[in-house]
Amino acid sequence: MSHKADHRDGGVSAELKRQVETLVRDSGIPRPWAWQVARGQKSLNAVIVRLAQMDRVAHLMSRHGLSKSVATQVAGGTLDLEAVLRKARQAKHLADFRDHATLDRALASAQPLTLLLHGNRKLTGRVVKVDAYEFQFQPDGSDAITLHKLQAKLAYPADLRVKLCVAATGRLVCDPIPKPQDRYPCSDRRLFCAHDDGKDSRFVTLEGDEVVGQVAWVGKWEVGVRQPGGAELVVFRHALALFEEA
Repeated sequence: MSHKADHRDGGVSAELKRQVETLVRDSGIPRPWAWQVARGQKSLNAVIVRLAQMDRVAHLMSRHGLSKSVATQVAGGTLDLEAVLRKARQAKHLADFRDHATLDRALASAQPLTLLLHGNRKLTGRVVKVDAYEFQFQPDGSDAITLHKLQAKLAYPADLRVKLCVAATGRLVCDPIPKPQDRYPCSDRRLFCAHDDGKDSRFVTLEGDEVVGQVAWVGKWEVGVRQPGGAELVVFRHALALFEEA
């Protein structure tokens, strides 16, 4: 007898009810879905797969704070979970360090700073003023001088011992590159991936200064590089000629 014939006066046959109760008891599926299975509208396997996916979505949302739409795509295999989580970590990291500005921080703290400048100059002193494009720096024992920010290649606290090398290209002398579109392309994503992986990276400036260490943080204009022993120096992104894994 068909299910349609089982309906009498708006009721449901006892056999169909027994099937539903058996499905709920033995498979644990929700009663509304058990009715659909009993009536042949869905297969039991399809319902179980769907429930498992829903549980996976709920778990991803709870554990990783994903939106329902993203969690659904991860559960369905159209998005890679690690790629999604890395993207979220990158967004948070860049928000935290986007406006990190070494010259401003040195001005606020009044702490001595060592700068490596274009023309292979090295100065140690204090930042005494910072403007939009220039800053005033007072070298130890000398009067303050005005420098364009593009002149700065590297910076680190004056009391730190850092390891600097000369790249295979040798020591060069060149001017800064004023136009952003003409500079070495080094994306936030590449730099953050190096930070996230925790591997050593190699930075080379336009004049051949070479720095090796782990990417500590990524800012809009600068990158923090941590060397063995904890020394941290800053590489100005406008001065880069090369960035790669060491």
